[in-house]
Amino acid sequence: ELIFDAPNIHTNNEVESLSNAISQMSQDMRTYVQGLLEAEEQARSAQEQAEDMTQLAFKDALTHVNSKVAYDKMKESLQEQIDKGGATFGFVMIDLNDLKEVNDHYGHDCGDKYILGCCHIFCNIYKQSPIYRVGGDEFVVLLQNSDYKNKDKLIKVIESEFKKTRNNNSRKPWERYSVAFGMAEYKPGDTVDNVFKLADERMYHKKMEIKNSPKA
Repeated sequence: ELIFDAPNIHTNNEVESLSNAISQMSQDMRTYVQGLLEAEEQARSAQEQAEDMTQLAFKDALTHVNSKVAYDKMKESLQEQIDKGGATFGFVMIDLNDLKEVNDHYGHDCGDKYILGCCHIFCNIYKQSPIYRVGGDEFVVLLQNSDYKNKDKLIKVIESEFKKTRNNNSRKPWERYSVAFGMAEYKPGDTVDNVFKLADERMYHKKMEIKNSPKA
């Protein structure tokens, strides 16, 4: 902190003029430094707000998994890895069944509960992989680490878990969770989009299979 305590000089000559000049300079310096500090604080606050906004953009507001914005960034990063020599990953495309029916018959609050319940199940299954909500009822799992190694086992787990909730008549309608899913893994020569499209095609076939099978 810049402090200059000017003495009271009333000599009516050059000494008094010099003292006044020094006092004014001290005040000007305090004002200038204070302005710098305030500008720095405003810049820091703006940066923090920008970082907060970025974090919000990368998270889905309802489920708190990664958002479509984060998914698009992830795809770019994966493609760069592929272009530089390859990558090891897979996608599981997940589409929620019956969400429209839940919304239409029981309201969007129950629809949100349905989304959250479904999301909770596959988040518990794929604990080592980031999950992205890419649409209202669409999610993508980026298979990594042990989830990638155990992908065939985990796809059976997800089928089993959702079959239980779908066929459980003791549950409320918005708790009878049902999803369709499709899995694809990267192979040399693929692009990220190709892997996604294959997972999406397999999910669609599964959806038709579930649609044509009656509930218990």
